[in-house]
Amino acid sequence: AAMKRDSSLKKEMRLRTGRRHQLMM
Repeated sequence: AAMKRDSSLKKEMRLRTGRRHQLMM
């Protein structure tokens, strides 16, 4: 279960980073 949670967090973090990257661009 912990692994699944970590995956979700990583996905959210990556999505946030991508959004920030797009805004910066």
